[in-house]
Amino acid sequence: VVSENMDHRPAFFAISLCYFFLFLYYSFFARFMVLVYESYGLDAREIGLIVLLGIFASIPASSFWGVVADRTGRRKLVLAFCLTTATAFQTLLWFTPQIASHNQRVAYCCVLSVAFTMARGNDYGQLRGMAMRTLARFNRQNAFGSLRLWGAVSWGIAHPLLGYMLDVEHGGLQFLFVGNIIAAAMAVTCICVMLRTEWTDETPPAISATQAQGEVSSGDSGPSLPTASVWEVMRITCSRPEIASWLLCAAVLAMGMQH
Repeated sequence: VVSENMDHRPAFFAISLCYFFLFLYYSFFARFMVLVYESYGLDAREIGLIVLLGIFASIPASSFWGVVADRTGRRKLVLAFCLTTATAFQTLLWFTPQIASHNQRVAYCCVLSVAFTMARGNDYGQLRGMAMRTLARFNRQNAFGSLRLWGAVSWGIAHPLLGYMLDVEHGGLQFLFVGNIIAAAMAVTCICVMLRTEWTDETPPAISATQAQGEVSSGDSGPSLPTASVWEVMRITCSRPEIASWLLCAAVLAMGMQH
């Protein structure tokens, strides 16, 4: 924990900006993705299949990137990589109309949906973890709700404005892709620049290895770090029974969207 005479306002401002732009990034496709797929000529059954594949892909992806962030200690870098890669896969949807075959369009959208979800992982959970670590440094964990509220502000403002602009432009969905790229760039910039490394408890691998060797030599057998591997992801997934329930509900929801 930092000394009490340090000003917490820069950290609060950084967290607020991160949530504001992250949820602004969510806004461009969270409620309008169906319109994009419909403009490409996909029907309800095909859209439901795409959503289902994305839900399936999110289950191992969230655990995998969490293990990678904990193992490497580079939490900001991992989150920035996830957001950047996910945005790149979303942008590739822009080129879907160039595909003449309808079946190839569906397959292309399915592949991009899985790739986007796998790349994104649990970005919200990663940011929440960094925010809580930052607040713990200042012993102000109770302020998380008020800072997280800025995400709801951008989410609530963006949706009606985007809906109105889409109505005025008569379906100009290209605006969603441009806004998505800009919002993602702002979110990544805030995460990498505004959030300081000493706040988010970033630990270089070399330092972690040195500390681990010191603990072993002193006879202290502390908890070992998880290994970033497919087996570790499967172990985490199978050890949590609520995931099976969530998977079942997601499958039922996706099947309902197809009818």
